Amino acid sequence: MFGIFGDFQKAENCLIKAVELNELYVQGYYFLGIMLYKQKKYKEAKDYWLKLKEIAGGFKNVDEYIQKIENMGI
Repeated sequence: MFGIFGDFQKAENCLIKAVELNELYVQGYYFLGIMLYKQKKYKEAKDYWLKLKEIAGGFKNVDEYIQKIENMGI
């Protein structure tokens, strides 16, 4: 994945395209959230994780990340 090599924008664009093509691609929402969180784009990360929860009900560590963001007041 491009994010591993520091090209977060390229990875983000690929994942956005992937979830646009397949709105049920839960891993795409998860990894978008992770990448955005690492870039301190907390609101956007939270939005993707909330979408993931709508689709799948839950996913690895998502509730913890969302809680951390909400504790920041976001």
